[in-house]
Amino acid sequence: MIRLLYILIFSTLLFFRSVSGEAEVQYVIEPQFEDAKSFSDGLAHVKIGGKWGYIDKTGHYAIKPQFDSATFFSEGLAEVEIVGRWGYINKAGQYVINPQFDSVRHFSKGLARVKIGGKWGYINKAGQYVINPRFEDAGPFLEGMANVKNRNKWGYIDKTGEYVINPQFDNIPIFSEGLARAGTYGGKWGISTRRENMLSSHNLILLTVFLRV
Repeated sequence: MIRLLYILIFSTLLFFRSVSGEAEVQYVIEPQFEDAKSFSDGLAHVKIGGKWGYIDKTGHYAIKPQFDSATFFSEGLAEVEIVGRWGYINKAGQYVINPQFDSVRHFSKGLARVKIGGKWGYINKAGQYVINPRFEDAGPFLEGMANVKNRNKWGYIDKTGEYVINPQFDNIPIFSEGLARAGTYGGKWGISTRRENMLSSHNLILLTVFLRV
């Protein structure tokens, strides 16, 4: 969604009654930024002078604007971009993982997805590859598995990078409560389980419960 209004107005706004009896807004942090995002882990990333930095809830800079792009903090780290390369910083603004990736995603359960050379892999908080980049696309780990794309088909891997379900689907959302809705040929949808032997195209057609709209 395109944001048309870049004014920082947080949920901690204080309200008071004017002499006329009408409610007025008292800014906790005055509008001053070109863009601003929500607070996460006590900090919000804001843009001023074409650069991104981070402020605390008093409006003071915790990390001065210096990045070409920036994202929210997750598990103590935030993704930042400088000169076309992405890395990760801590809340002191120090690089924990130096900018080196084409694209990145936030950390979740100790792992983050990173893209380099057109392929996605997974790193830990030390910046070490846990799963080497080899996927066309990749999702986050949930319930011990992540959905990955290879040769234009989706499957699932575990945290060692081994396939739990080989790539065979046009599209797969993430698992929830042990099941995932899996798309296959003919524009039809079925329900997949963790068991590979239940996931043939034939079985999916029999299990169809959704139609693509």
